[in-house]
Amino acid sequence: MDFGKLVDKFIEDENDFLLLEYIMNALNEGASYNAYYVFKLVSIIELLIKNPNIRFWNNNDISKLAEFINYNKNDRKLSRLIIQIRNKIGHGDFKALQHKTDKYADNYMKDYYMDYYEYSKINWVFLNLSCKLNQVLSDILWGYLNYKDKMNNLKLK
Repeated sequence: MDFGKLVDKFIEDENDFLLLEYIMNALNEGASYNAYYVFKLVSIIELLIKNPNIRFWNNNDISKLAEFINYNKNDRKLSRLIIQIRNKIGHGDFKALQHKTDKYADNYMKDYYMDYYEYSKINWVFLNLSCKLNQVLSDILWGYLNYKDKMNNLKLK
């Protein structure tokens, strides 16, 4: 099935159209691989997989995110750390953000060469995390386009 037909199949009502329009507009601004971009990607992922009836990310929502992370399907620690990084950005808690991004680099970028003449450590983390989150969001969107009912049921779990 071609992509246009997948989109047409996905859009069953006005809410589906508005959701897709919102996501496309948010992503249309381009990737800058910085803190704001990480915040934006996690927020869109949250919109698509987090149970809207539960105010905060719970263990079930963390597990759902872990399922989409290709690093390790069972790595709930990484999922929780990603949410914490997004929250620190959103709250402007830069000292804690530095701690969380250092933890991310120490655990998930061990073999990653960081050229400090090009970027600071935290910006290398944002670049790495942005690439990972782009893939996660792509997989989630692809799931919605192909298996909308299954994805909606996953969201409500």
